[in-house]
Amino acid sequence: MGSIPVFAKSAKISQDKYDECIYLPMTPEQKQALQEHIQAIAKILYEDTTPERLTTLAGIEEAVRSQMQKHVMPEVGVFLSKRLRTQKQGINDD
Repeated sequence: MGSIPVFAKSAKISQDKYDECIYLPMTPEQKQALQEHIQAIAKILYEDTTPERLTTLAGIEEAVRSQMQKHVMPEVGVFLSKRLRTQKQGINDD
């Protein structure tokens, strides 16, 4: 798995038309790695969901949202806050 790029002033920044978040575009390799990880996460979360919740689109949407909020998003938030802390320390060390 590759390292996460450090934000640079010269980096091209994109804005998704469906989201207010601004991000750096992914390389094809990053997109492929992300897709593989998404599939692995989906398999684990599927195995942790009762079959009754997956019988309707509304049930699937609710199960996905619930599982993501419970398991995935907190970990992503912790990771990003640690990265921010590291970046701030690097700036303050200069």
